[in-house]
Amino acid sequence: MWKQLLDWFKGQFTMAQEVSELRQEVERMRQRQDEQARALEHFLFAIERDRDHWRHEHEKLLLKLENELLKFERRLPPPHPPDEPR
Repeated sequence: MWKQLLDWFKGQFTMAQEVSELRQEVERMRQRQDEQARALEHFLFAIERDRDHWRHEHEKLLLKLENELLKFERRLPPPHPPDEPR
């Protein structure tokens, strides 16, 4: 009977240790998940910032092109009506 009681206490002690180790592992996994979530947020923010940068660059290039076209049009001679001789 004492042996059974001792075995039961050993089992309970072993189970308590395993539960403690599992709780620590769960906490480590939560921390790792939090770190990964922060890294993902940082990455997505960087992508958004990069996308905004390139959108602004594209807009600037379009405005430059439009400006050059307007300059070019000013240098052209005025158009003549099709029925008027040159």
